[in-house]
Amino acid sequence: MQTLAEWGVDYLKLDGCYAKPTVMDKGYPKFTKALNKTKRPIVFSCSWPAYQVYAKMEVRTVSSPKDFLAPTINYPALLLHLKTLS
Repeated sequence: MQTLAEWGVDYLKLDGCYAKPTVMDKGYPKFTKALNKTKRPIVFSCSWPAYQVYAKMEVRTVSSPKDFLAPTINYPALLLHLKTLS
């Protein structure tokens, strides 16, 4: 992950093609934590709930909106990016 940060990556989409939806509840959050350790604001897009819905699985419930939103979008990075566009 640190290499992505050093390269100056601003946006990262982690797709789930060919992955097992049954392990996404563990893999995506693990990836998110590793990405956040870099301290670089990176917009992170993932779609693991869509794969679980398609597989007719129950999408994991969350205890707070932060738990749900954190793996989807890094909002501070998004806001920083939007500020640079204006």
